[in-house]
Amino acid sequence: MSGESILLTIAQIGVAIAGFSSVVAVFGRRTGTTWSRADRFRLSLMIEFSLAAALFAFVPLCIHYVDEEPTVVWTTSSLLLTVFLVAQVVSVVQRIRPLGSERRSLRRWLAAFMVVCLNGALLLQLANVLNIGFHREFAPYLIGLVLMLMASAAQFARLIFLGITAPDA
Repeated sequence: MSGESILLTIAQIGVAIAGFSSVVAVFGRRTGTTWSRADRFRLSLMIEFSLAAALFAFVPLCIHYVDEEPTVVWTTSSLLLTVFLVAQVVSVVQRIRPLGSERRSLRRWLAAFMVVCLNGALLLQLANVLNIGFHREFAPYLIGLVLMLMASAAQFARLIFLGITAPDA
């Protein structure tokens, strides 16, 4: 199977982002800072997408041991990632609505970046599964995982550089 070392690197990066996010959360709580619901939402997105990228980096490796045919490996992997991404898009929409006035603290550029990354990853997986523009191959799956890591890393950078926002009173 091609790309094993790249997939393992993606898994390491995903775990690293999730780990750093957790460290930020722990230090944020120890300083007595109260996190807004929007910041908790961002933190959950960081951890969810980075750990999901790490998990999905292992999916093709597991499928490969069941069926060595590359088209089966990449079609099945892309299909599973598609199901996850659809569920995440629905979940994000449901979780963002209750934020109410705190949604204003969500930067428009970052929200747009997240939408582009996640929908781009979703569309690539669908194209790979349906054999549209791709031939059920590694590249769209890889790009999908990288887009998930980019979305997670962008949330992490926002938290580090712009800090924690105080909750609405």
